[in-house]
Amino acid sequence: MSEAIYRHIASQLFPAERHTPEPPARGQAAVLIALIDKPEGPDVLLTLRARHLKNHPGEVAFPGGKWEREDHNLVRTALRESFEETGLPSDKVRLLGRLANYQTQKGVVVTPVVGVIPPGLALTPDPSELDDIFSLPLAELAAGRAQRWDEFERAGKRYRVPVYQWQQHTIWGLTAAMACKLAKLAAL
Repeated sequence: MSEAIYRHIASQLFPAERHTPEPPARGQAAVLIALIDKPEGPDVLLTLRARHLKNHPGEVAFPGGKWEREDHNLVRTALRESFEETGLPSDKVRLLGRLANYQTQKGVVVTPVVGVIPPGLALTPDPSELDDIFSLPLAELAAGRAQRWDEFERAGKRYRVPVYQWQQHTIWGLTAAMACKLAKLAAL
């Protein structure tokens, strides 16, 4: 069942290559949307950013961060940042592709890279960056499961973004928008 979902998702994504040189513009970022391959259906790996951080403290996010010169491309950025934050080895990530880019309110272009990881990996949050690592079923991120919808306007354009509640975590903003998009792609 899960393999059919992964093929279906991958067929709708842009290609993501580990080794293709594609130096991005300065200030670009990438996140890894890691699907945990569970028999009952995929879970999505999420992190809780450390409360002591200057930017986005205590928020739920995908592992990721800004591109650095040693990264050959944004896929490498997503994999490197995921390893630094959670200890997820890049060789355990089977790439499916990437979603279209998103732009933050501050103008940072973020590339969401999608991959599958095996269940049961021993991941550990780096305390300098994270307070927690958790997962939830991908099905919980369907648009119909949103607790509410936030609306905002940017550059004359209106946006609606879902807000999800999972256990004690609130998932909103860019993370929720990306997660909802992936859940839509997974719908068979």
